[in-house]
Amino acid sequence: MIKNLLQISRDVASSFELVQGAGGNTSVKCDDGRMWIKASGSLLSDLNEEKGFTVLDYGKIVEHFCGGFVFKANDHDLEDETNAFIHTLANGMSKPSMETSMHAFLGKYVVHTHAIYLNVLLCSKGGEDRTRNVFARKFDGLHWVDYVNPGYNLGIAIADLNLNVRDLNVIFLANHGLIVSGDSLGAVLGLSKEINDIAASDLNLRIEMDDLETVEEDLYFSRNKLFFQFDDAWLKKNLSRSIFPDFVVYCLGKIAFCDSLEELKGSCDKLIFCVKGEGVYYRANRRKAQAMHELLFTQLFVISSVEAFGEVNFLDKNDENYITNMTMEKYRRSRV
Repeated sequence: MIKNLLQISRDVASSFELVQGAGGNTSVKCDDGRMWIKASGSLLSDLNEEKGFTVLDYGKIVEHFCGGFVFKANDHDLEDETNAFIHTLANGMSKPSMETSMHAFLGKYVVHTHAIYLNVLLCSKGGEDRTRNVFARKFDGLHWVDYVNPGYNLGIAIADLNLNVRDLNVIFLANHGLIVSGDSLGAVLGLSKEINDIAASDLNLRIEMDDLETVEEDLYFSRNKLFFQFDDAWLKKNLSRSIFPDFVVYCLGKIAFCDSLEELKGSCDKLIFCVKGEGVYYRANRRKAQAMHELLFTQLFVISSVEAFGEVNFLDKNDENYITNMTMEKYRRSRV
């Protein structure tokens, strides 16, 4: 099963258009009741035969949620208790993905992506109607989940769909991304890519990402042309809010606006510096700088693309605060 998990993980990780930073997760279930799933804080590209994954009994997760579990939305204590229980099932292996509960209720192969073109639809007001219109020709029926915070909240939302896990299931998550699951590895992978391509074609979109330049140790720079399409007021407005959870985790509250690079030499505690007329600097190790870079420009791209046809649906500030203070999100942030 590890070969199958590596195959789908590496395939998805090879495309920035499907996952950015440490986003997305994958899993494979065995006939013996075990589930192989990406470990929390790992990049999909990190997975190999020895690290980056966890194995656990997913049936016990289903039993836990379907037994005496009393659901309370957005409760940090319940979140921590649920994650601690799931971690005990890993028998000393790495912490499982915070989305493990969601995977437990899905099919043999599960791919969860943050498909960038699809997210233009999912992060817009009225996104459900437009998404259904775009994909009506492809699916007889599709599953839509209004925004819920990641972790056990999303796990309950997926459980409530009451899906036939042997079907090829496609689930659109508002302000988050895409889930495809089923019994065929090839079908799950192919559909994950095809759906994003359909959205790109319908919206006539394509993003161009640049490679970070090394300025010095733990300081990187981008001149991505997308940055220069907007004035300071637009940037400040749209980088002070979030449209998806990972932007909250890695970027929100960490951005400063500067007139020159000299301001980097001060005692500022920010990690991302938007320098007028120059570009964006990232003060972090290479791995974290790359993650912040991908997420920042995904946010800029998605927001500007939505504005071309409609209105952006930002996350509620209460949800931003909840995500910021989630124990597992703090752990993920520390691992990148």
